[in-house]
Amino acid sequence: MAEALLGFGGNVGDVRTTLNEAVTLFADGKDVTLRFASSHYLTPPWGVLEQPRFTNMAIVVDTALSLPDSAKLGDVSDADPFGQTYRQTGAKRVLIDVGKRWLPPEFDAQRKRGFAMPFTDWLRGSLHDVLHDTLDPRVVHSRGLLEASGVASIRDRFDRREVGWAEPWLLMMLELWCREVLDQSGRHGKDAEDAQRAGVVGPSSVLAAVDGTP
Repeated sequence: MAEALLGFGGNVGDVRTTLNEAVTLFADGKDVTLRFASSHYLTPPWGVLEQPRFTNMAIVVDTALSLPDSAKLGDVSDADPFGQTYRQTGAKRVLIDVGKRWLPPEFDAQRKRGFAMPFTDWLRGSLHDVLHDTLDPRVVHSRGLLEASGVASIRDRFDRREVGWAEPWLLMMLELWCREVLDQSGRHGKDAEDAQRAGVVGPSSVLAAVDGTP
């Protein structure tokens, strides 16, 4: 049997109930047996600060499942884009506290690392035209969901490197979702073919642009 330490967290809906249900389903006593569960722990948001606090918890389990080499502790890739340590951000605080006896000394003082995606590079590179198309004031006004001036301000501030990728990315994806789901839901046959020939861009097209596939 192997021992594993896991963290759960969220900030949408009835988080405490959801976390408890997730632990029950995960540690079902078959391949994974629960040994310890922490209390719920609140932490402030980081990165995008205009969101609710996160409710977190950690568990220790015994498992018969094998651990792939790639999942070993410390096998991480890109650094945190904000250049902060775990101690500074408070991220994974309860997980680090519970697992302190397994971690190297001063583990939480090292620069926070994770599996960051190059969103900024995408928005300034292969997705630059898509970003400016979807956040164009005429497009936003026509959609009627958001204030065009506010969206344009976020786009322009991103171009001036005054804000990060999160806000323009989410606004872009909202418009792309509307195009692929709302706008296409009533189209069939010739209409759908015409939309494809006209170059209607949706989330799937964004993925193709990012990884270079046709």
